[in-house]
Amino acid sequence: MTAPSDLSMLLDEYRAVVDRWRLAANHCPEKFDNNEYLETLLVEHGWTHRAAEILLTTVHEQGIFMLRNELSLAIAMNIEDGDLGF
Repeated sequence: MTAPSDLSMLLDEYRAVVDRWRLAANHCPEKFDNNEYLETLLVEHGWTHRAAEILLTTVHEQGIFMLRNELSLAIAMNIEDGDLGF
């Protein structure tokens, strides 16, 4: 698993997505909600509905601190897909 380069590319990709989300929210925040994030992950990034929901929920519930540690441990243990099979 080549985590550092994979992470860098993913980070760039998701930063671009989040920048678009923020721009859209500034123009019409009351119409831009979690469903818009979900739709972007489904349509533009090929996520399944269940996986996209879990991704967004996990990010909101755990944040950077916990996710950084989970990612580091998963890399060290060489666990790429986990038990949920995404």
